[in-house]
Amino acid sequence: MSKTENVKNPDAPLVDGVEVLAQALMDLVDLLDEDRCRDWLFDVVRPGEMGKVCPLCSEPMGERRLKTYRALKKTSCQSCHNQYSATKNTIFHGCHLTPSELVVMSALIKVGANPATIATAIGKSEDTARVWIAKLNNDKVRHG
Repeated sequence: MSKTENVKNPDAPLVDGVEVLAQALMDLVDLLDEDRCRDWLFDVVRPGEMGKVCPLCSEPMGERRLKTYRALKKTSCQSCHNQYSATKNTIFHGCHLTPSELVVMSALIKVGANPATIATAIGKSEDTARVWIAKLNNDKVRHG
């Protein structure tokens, strides 16, 4: 496809038939360090001291459990014996997006990107992008 064959945006530069911006967005998730994105997400959902105690009984966690908790994996409390993960009772609980997808999506939502752009960047549908825009903007999420 030549530059003049690009019907969506005839002025956008193309590389091997793909718009440069679209390709950059699709590659962005892969360029991020997953561990750093996981740390960012943990600090968002469990800031400060909240990230060091059981979210159910507020007992301090030991180092081993804390490491598992910070990795967003399920752990249990030695005190109350309940199981939980860092995303429990947050909008991210049960989310099927990787931490890097969440970072990219959150940043794009913050700058006002449209659902199509967000969907391209995270490799999901526009409906998924719309749901997350509503969730992160504290709007009522409509299904269907």
